[in-house]
Amino acid sequence: MATLHRKRSLAAFGLAVTLATTAFAQPPAVRAELPPEPDEGWWEDRLGQVRPFEQSYADWSPERYEARPWRAAAEMLVLLGLGTAWYWVKKDQNIVDWDYPSLEDRILTFDAVRFDNNLFVTNHILHPAAGSAYYGFSRVNGLSPFASIGYSFATSAAFEFGLEVLEKVSINDLIYTPLGAWASGEWFFQLGDYLNSGPRDGPWGNRLATYTLGSPRYLHDAWDGAPPPRPLPLDNLGLSTAFWHRFGVTYGLSGVDNDHGKSGVVHDVLLEGELIRMPGHLRPGQFERAFGEGNFVDMRTRMSFDGTGFADLDIFFSADIAGYYHQRFERAPGGISGQAWSGAVNSQGRFVDRWLLGRRDGYAVAHLPGPALKGWIAHGPMLLRLSATAHLDFAAIRALPWDRWVGLYGSDGVKTVLQKESYYYAHGSSANAQVVLSHGTTELGLRGFFGHYESIEGLDREQETVYRDVHDADQILEGAAWLGHTTPGAPIHLRVTGEQVYRTSKMTPIQETRWDRRISVNLGLGF
Repeated sequence: MATLHRKRSLAAFGLAVTLATTAFAQPPAVRAELPPEPDEGWWEDRLGQVRPFEQSYADWSPERYEARPWRAAAEMLVLLGLGTAWYWVKKDQNIVDWDYPSLEDRILTFDAVRFDNNLFVTNHILHPAAGSAYYGFSRVNGLSPFASIGYSFATSAAFEFGLEVLEKVSINDLIYTPLGAWASGEWFFQLGDYLNSGPRDGPWGNRLATYTLGSPRYLHDAWDGAPPPRPLPLDNLGLSTAFWHRFGVTYGLSGVDNDHGKSGVVHDVLLEGELIRMPGHLRPGQFERAFGEGNFVDMRTRMSFDGTGFADLDIFFSADIAGYYHQRFERAPGGISGQAWSGAVNSQGRFVDRWLLGRRDGYAVAHLPGPALKGWIAHGPMLLRLSATAHLDFAAIRALPWDRWVGLYGSDGVKTVLQKESYYYAHGSSANAQVVLSHGTTELGLRGFFGHYESIEGLDREQETVYRDVHDADQILEGAAWLGHTTPGAPIHLRVTGEQVYRTSKMTPIQETRWDRRISVNLGLGF
């Protein structure tokens, strides 16, 4: 018992060190493959072999790579060069943002550091895409998640302060480009590592995935001559069981309606993916460990279309950056029995843009690092999965009463981002939770989200023209329930989902409340 307490104390100390460290990881010494000691962590692979957990984890951890900070910095310069080239190629589009601020106002007095009024998609799709690239290329150079987000911040700042010299420095870009992309950058990094985890002479589909989505990892490994880690049994996709995975690609039809009595049908394409970089996860085994390599990542993207084109775009990324994981599972008839849990620092990013039934709505949220809890309880073929997160947020929210407000009071003197794009910048807080109960390949799930947001006054791009800095506030409540089934022995997945979104939006003194609802049937691949 004393030994166990000491081990847990050491694990807790390891977690603290992981969270505090932004230094570059050095590859750990390789341990000889020995049977696990009775009080050491162990897990049983899909071939029935019992393996030492720490050895498996070390073999497949990103910490095995040598950190190459100078090469990462050089690659940031290449990405900045590409961004600058695009900026000037698209000069005719960008010239409208040229404010010609003085150097003094940009870097000394900061009078030219403002919230911009650019397109919603530019600020919250294109800029986070750049942030994902900054982060991802730092990661494949052996940098930790914390060092990589530092590189992303620095590269974003270099672009804002150094290269966009004809514009005012954008506060929202300095925040949203790195933090709105932390989770997506970690997701694509983990996906690339997973796609490179199989044999090099594997099926052509795996090789194609390696050369495309997994190309940053593949090219850097080839450049460095990195040796492959000690192999583990392969999963159903022919890739390493060092990762637990869940993917879905489905097409669906959705019946949609709203509080105005309008209804219609839209076509959906749904992409989902979850990766857990923890050898032995949901396998028989007993182990616990502090982690700090973005080990739990999740993604969900839905694109909806109607007769006019895009009707809805909803993108979500989540990453548990660092935390602690504990597992105790044993074999049981029909599956496993036991429990596992994790506590972590989580980052999320969300983008929603809607044209459903002729109404516009949209919100983009950088969920700043906050607490996350996950739990797994298994009994034979039954598995209960629980998760919850809480965050402080930086957001851009479409003001629903804007058209009515302008009709009554006019648009002169309000924030220019509202005048041009009908959204505002906000601070706020949010929480989400999910419960999924599965029996074999059938699952029943519930998911909920709530966020409250208040507008940020002042520092508009043209604040000197703002004399009616109206306060805005929004509440967003989302709920979803689904029943899904994957055909045993085949990747065919069928799901029925009900969803509803409630929005309360206030632009003083006008308040608007609305809801949108959809019932969806999706059919496709689940693997």
